[in-house]
Amino acid sequence: PANLGDRPYFGPLRAGAESALAPMLLGRFSPVWFFSYARAIRDAQGTLQGVVLASMHADEFQRFQRALGLGPGGRVGLFRLPDGAPLMLYPLP
Repeated sequence: PANLGDRPYFGPLRAGAESALAPMLLGRFSPVWFFSYARAIRDAQGTLQGVVLASMHADEFQRFQRALGLGPGGRVGLFRLPDGAPLMLYPLP
C-alpha cells in the first residue's frame, strides 16, 4: 500500500475543488514523468472520499513533439494557467 496524499492534486481537492490539474511529476513507482487531471469523489456531505486520476506520460507527449516536425532541437512545453506551472516539457528535465 502507498499513501499518495502528499501529491499536489490532493490539496485543492481537500480544499473543496471538484478537479485539479497537477504539474509535471516524476512517478514514485517507476521513473516516468507525467502530468495528471484529478477529479474528486465526495459523499453526500461533500467529504472527499477518493480521487479519479487521468494522466499523460512523457512518452505520449514525446510522440506529439516528434509529430510536429521541429527536428532534434525542437522544444515543446505545456503550462498550467494562471500560475505557469509546467504540465509537461520536452525534452524532459
